[in-house]
Amino acid sequence: MKTCSIDDCNRPPYGHGWCQMHYQRWRSRGGDIKNIEFRFVTSQCTIVGCERIILQAPRRVGSYCRFHQDRVRRNGNPGSATPPRQRNVGLICKITICSQSATSLGWCDSHYYRWRYHGDPLMGNLLWSAPVEERFWAKVDKHGPRWSRHGYCWVWTGVLSSGYGSFRGQNQTVRTHLFAYEQLVGPVPKGLVLDHLCRNRACVRPSHLEPVTHAVNIRRGGNAMKTHCKRGHPLIGSNLRRDSKGRRQCRACDRIRDKSQPRTRSAPSVLVGFDHELADVRGHTRLHRLVWYNTHGSIPKGNIIHHKDGNPQNNRLSNLACMTRSEHQRLHHTGRRKRAA
Repeated sequence: MKTCSIDDCNRPPYGHGWCQMHYQRWRSRGGDIKNIEFRFVTSQCTIVGCERIILQAPRRVGSYCRFHQDRVRRNGNPGSATPPRQRNVGLICKITICSQSATSLGWCDSHYYRWRYHGDPLMGNLLWSAPVEERFWAKVDKHGPRWSRHGYCWVWTGVLSSGYGSFRGQNQTVRTHLFAYEQLVGPVPKGLVLDHLCRNRACVRPSHLEPVTHAVNIRRGGNAMKTHCKRGHPLIGSNLRRDSKGRRQCRACDRIRDKSQPRTRSAPSVLVGFDHELADVRGHTRLHRLVWYNTHGSIPKGNIIHHKDGNPQNNRLSNLACMTRSEHQRLHHTGRRKRAA
């Protein structure tokens, strides 16, 4: 069996008498493949501040390391070297309001990565170590939409839940308008809630808030102020009703909704006695099954009686058909698809 012509190589030949490994080495690098270990040279990256070593073949030696070569390929510019992280043991972060240990360039990990990604160690959200009031007012825009003569809304720019702002205080998440009112005015009287007079749920300006009872707040809501429903029916007199939760509903819309949703009625049942073949546990049976039984005799086990016109109230013999349960399901499935089309 022939092997590679290189000494101490037992691989099968691939090309020019060499195995595939030595052939690819010769094709990509050239030179004497027997002394492959002496064909590499080392140099240092030419970017100032970069201490990476370059290990390449003589005819492929470049001026950049692999890291900066990738930058040239992607951006066309090798850029500058990233300063190495200098560990500082026992030091505090240079940022005044930060009390974390310094790990790199005199900053903690949070400020170091903010500087690395944004170019400024103070970019991003305020630290959780900052005062609660400072974190709160940093997310309030005091130049929101203007509400009449009462000035501009103070809009919460943070997280919103159902239109209301949410804020993480000392130990729990609170509503932003409630937090702002308690900070600038005082606690809300017991039994009262805050109503947004400007109808802007994200507003936290105390002059736009009024403590009222829950009933008053509901009456001032959007549904309580409506005079007509979405179809234009007046919400007054006999056309107005209230549901189980006290909400106003339109009777005319209820009638339209009932007509658009046809009611499904089941076939009537009759009393036949417990000794009858078709009797259930209550001694009853469906009328269409009894009509078929009185004419054709026993119904085969597993079969059902089908109404051809789909009306369970029409129990004439000409409207009934005996079929298996699977046939009945396929028939109804086909009928639903035809109605949908």
